[in-house]
Amino acid sequence: MYLPFESPRFDKEILDTENVIDSAIAIQNGNFTMLNTNDNFPTKESLLALQKELGKISLITILYNSAGFYPQCDQDLTHEEKISLKSSLISNCIKSMLDVLSSVDEETIIVPFAGDYILQGKNSSLNKYLPVSTPTIAAEILVKNKYNAINPGSGGIFDAKTLAMSRQGRCYSIEEAFKRGNDLTNVKYPYECRDFPSLIDLRSKAKKAEARLIQRLQNIGWYDKSSILDWEVDFYSNDDKFIYKLVINHESKPKFVLKVQLDTRLMEGILNREFHWDNAQTGCHLKFSRSCHPKWSPDLHCAMSFFHL
Repeated sequence: MYLPFESPRFDKEILDTENVIDSAIAIQNGNFTMLNTNDNFPTKESLLALQKELGKISLITILYNSAGFYPQCDQDLTHEEKISLKSSLISNCIKSMLDVLSSVDEETIIVPFAGDYILQGKNSSLNKYLPVSTPTIAAEILVKNKYNAINPGSGGIFDAKTLAMSRQGRCYSIEEAFKRGNDLTNVKYPYECRDFPSLIDLRSKAKKAEARLIQRLQNIGWYDKSSILDWEVDFYSNDDKFIYKLVINHESKPKFVLKVQLDTRLMEGILNREFHWDNAQTGCHLKFSRSCHPKWSPDLHCAMSFFHL
């Protein structure tokens, strides 16, 4: 198994100081070697090093998509801007995949992998803005670029002895995927089955969580980051009622404001550590706007994962 091949994009020093969660695994059986990179997106240099270590890699699974809240949850963008950014992000993910694979042996079989997701329930209305592709499209692009790529599909079986598909699984188009999500608009998320908390109780919990957030940032050496301290975070309910103003640096006035709209039941669950901030924003349950659009702070979004009791 392998630790992350590179540090997170927004904090290049994190590998030296913090635990990280993404990993990859190489599985060898006789002359067959499969490298499953999972969410641990490799670099060209790391793939070259792995080929020296493992010998010929028979099959590699690699990301072709990315999951996030942008552009679909950005309230500063127009419909047209979201559509345009969606296309750009899809293209950038494919370009990154092609760039990394330029160091791979031409006989290696490439399987576009992970990153498939759609939104359901009340969030299904955002599907039209999701910057996601499909394994079918990614495999077709790889083949056009002279790579030995396959898309096993759902239920497909790849034979490691013959290096070929023994059963092709079901493949889908992006239109089919989004239709599936849009057909599930009545699905309820767990927090939607709860009672709404009072704003007084929510503000009390948020104040305690703010103190703990500051302590946690100090513990990991992030408290002096201007990319975090320059911001205040204002929370509002989905019906635009003010909930809480989070100020990480009380010694100086923040320069920028991040406005976050969310269901108060979800916010209570996040503060209670029943739900997770990063899951909530990646799942598109949070809406964002900024006083300094288009400037934003990836560090701030990362730091908010520590905002809980």
